[in-house]
Formats: sequence, C-alpha cells, structure tokens
Amino acid sequence: MTRRLLSLTLAIGLLAAACGGDPETSGSSTTAQRTTSSSATTSAGSGTTDTGAPTSAGSTTTTLPAPTTTVAGPDPSPDAEPGVIVAVLDGDSMEIETAFGVEEVRLEGINTPERDECWGDEARSASIDLTQGSDVLLAGSERDQYGRLIGFVWVDGELLNLRLIERGAAIAIVFDHAYLDEFLDAEESAFSAGAGLWALDACGPRSDARIAIRTVEFDPPGRDYENPNEEIVVLVNDGDAFAMAGWVLRDESTAHRYSFPSDFVLGAGDAVAIHTGCGDDGGDHLYWCASDAVWSNGGDTALLLDPNGNVVDRYRFSGYLG
Repeated sequence: MTRRLLSLTLAIGLLAAACGGDPETSGSSTTAQRTTSSSATTSAGSGTTDTGAPTSAGSTTTTLPAPTTTVAGPDPSPDAEPGVIVAVLDGDSMEIETAFGVEEVRLEGINTPERDECWGDEARSASIDLTQGSDVLLAGSERDQYGRLIGFVWVDGELLNLRLIERGAAIAIVFDHAYLDEFLDAEESAFSAGAGLWALDACGPRSDARIAIRTVEFDPPGRDYENPNEEIVVLVNDGDAFAMAGWVLRDESTAHRYSFPSDFVLGAGDAVAIHTGCGDDGGDHLYWCASDAVWSNGGDTALLLDPNGNVVDRYRFSGYLG
C-alpha cells in the first residue's frame, strides 16, 4: 500500500518556511521529546533452559524496571506450538526448542538495538527477564534472509514481542500484521513515559541542541529506487547554530544509518533536507547516498540520534493506519 505524504515542492517549501519559523517539535525540550511528529500515528520438546549467551560473550545481569503501562495483550494464536527457550541471543532473537528441533527465532514486528549499540545489552536483559524458566508458545511460518523463523512468542500467556515494546526495549516495526495497533499504542506509551531506550539520557548525557524532524517525504514519484533524491527528510533547528558531527539519522530497521558530515553545522533557525540518493553536499541539502530506498511507503519511523545515541526526536508515519 502506498500513498504520498507530501509533494517534493511542499518539502522544499518547508525548508524555506522553517528559517526563523516555529518547528512543531523541539529536540531539547522534555515536552517536545515526548510528543511524536507523525502523519498517521496511533500515534516441542523438553529441555534445560539456558538463557545465557551461546558464545563466550558474557551475559549482562542488568535489572530493568517494569513497564510504566501494561495493557492486556492478545491471546496466543490458535496455531501456536509449545517450545522451550534454549538461549537468548539478543533482544529480539532467541533459540527455541520445538517438536521439530531447535529453531532460531526472530521476534516479529519489533526491532531491538544491536548488542554493540546503546541499549543493546539492556534489551537482551529484558528478554532474559521475561522468558527465564518459562515454557513458551510460538507462532510463525515465514523465514528471513538468514533462515531464522519469524514469529510471535507467548510466555505465560503474555505476548513477549509486545512486552518488550512496553518496557522501551524494542521499536515497533510499522508493517501490516495482526497486532500492529497494539504494538504502535504500546510504543507510544513507552515513548511518552520515557521508558527504556526512549529516556532522555538513555545513552548518556543528552545534547542540548534543539533539532527536530519536520517531515519525511517517503514516496517520491515513480519507483523509489529510480528517484532517490526525492525521498527526503527535513530537519529544523529551533536553537543556536549547532555542529552535527557524530549525529545519526536512522530508520526503524537495523540496515539504514546516516552519519552527518563532520564539518556540517546547522544554523540557528535553519533547515536541511537529507536526500536518500547521491549528490554534492552543500547549503541546505545533504545526500545519504544509500544503496537503495530507505523509507518504507507503507510506514516507517525516523529517529534522530545525538552522538551518545540518545533519541532526540522521532517521526512515525503509517499508510496502514491512515
């Protein structure tokens, strides 16, 4: 399903309007940080459980707080099969022993930080905490490019995928599945409460820059990969001029990360357009030069990270809910 959020003309018009304008969000304000900029927001066999790392990497024993808000989750799918957790590999993947052998399972509909990223260890700890010593029910039939089974996992009747979002240990991936509404609502609550990775200083001291995502032009005319420079993100600066070395713009997946040029300074009251395609950086235009389209037409989440990895702003859109 595709639909246009804004025309390229409007996106570039926002660049001009943003100069000296009044951005809808402000990266340095607690209130603004907890307000989402968005175009369509909902806003088996038996065995011994070993939730530690299957390699020599040491496991973390971080104790995580319970979620600020917990709602009744969906009941287990009728086709869910029993299993036993063998090992938790990271926040969103684990090995589960089933009647057909041990499966590496990637939790569907969520993405947790990688283990070398901020909150990666905490996300793994959250999965261990929620699954330790428990039998599970697993529903899933499709596999990813690595051969992992993609699935939903219930622990003591609770949907693990959803509980990780509630704790702020996972991002809800915006694509059409049976529990999308619940996942997006849970993320909105976690984000608003500053839970887990959404905390203002989750990754260390927070930048005082007042930079925000104004809009995402995610569906350029024609095939996205043929027109990448009309797929853009517009940022605005509502504060003083700020050097953006070390800052990162990313989507909700693990694949797409854009690092700002080390010499780029966003002026006070200025805006900048980050184009997905290649080009010469200059003025109010920067070029990602990504190998393919970045922003999913059905829905996606743009995240702006400061040099420590804190989420300074978040912009989510969903064609599935619009």
